[in-house]
Amino acid sequence: MARPEAEKVPITEVKEPEPSKEVEGWVEKIEKGEDVKLKKPIRDDYGQLLVKASAPQKPKIVLPLDEEEVKVGRSHPVVDSIRWLAEWCVRIIKLAKGRVFYKN
Repeated sequence: MARPEAEKVPITEVKEPEPSKEVEGWVEKIEKGEDVKLKKPIRDDYGQLLVKASAPQKPKIVLPLDEEEVKVGRSHPVVDSIRWLAEWCVRIIKLAKGRVFYKN
């Protein structure tokens, strides 16, 4: 029994069409979803809330070590896990200035 020949289909690249001159002022291209900001919440026909406008959250960060433990941990050799935890705490302090607090 003969094997059927594989279909040969040319590969074509489809590009996104550019808007025409008439609608160019009305159409705005958005590349990332991060740029979308809702002015007011979206509700369905019955008034139930579907999507609410999001506000950027800046939560308070509590480190797993207190200030003294971080100082002691940074003096340990690199092979100790306490050193890595202390270095991570220092990194978080630098990245999120003003939102980071030591453990009580």
